[in-house]
Amino acid sequence: METMPNFYSGSAWSDDTHRWVGRADALICESGDIRDQTEWRAAINGIHSDHHAAATLMMTVLYRVLAAAELRAPASVKGTFIPVGHSFDAFAALAKVLQGATRDVLIVDPFMDETVLTEFGGTVSSGVTLRLLADQASQKQTLQPASANTKSH
Repeated sequence: METMPNFYSGSAWSDDTHRWVGRADALICESGDIRDQTEWRAAINGIHSDHHAAATLMMTVLYRVLAAAELRAPASVKGTFIPVGHSFDAFAALAKVLQGATRDVLIVDPFMDETVLTEFGGTVSSGVTLRLLADQASQKQTLQPASANTKSH
């Protein structure tokens, strides 16, 4: 939500806007709610005719999907949505989630660096697999050496 493009302007979509819409669309499809999927697609299809109404509907659907996802989340991680700029809260919430993992953890971050291992690797319990997925073009060069020096749990 923090990176949502300004659909109210009615300007042509950039490549970044298309990528954002694709990620949001995947999230909404993953929710499994037919109403949300239908309203989302209606908003996307109407964005060029009525920017304001379509953008408002897009935001409404996204907030509803995120709220539903939070309701389905384990009690230990509820309320851990972290707005941009609140890095300490994000670190605390992530550590809490990692500590509660029992089998497998997958962290997806295209801009990942060694911090994920140095700050959080130790919070993952022994026997829990920690998997990292980063964009090869965007990941920081420090990630590869850090992962090579990390012991397997």
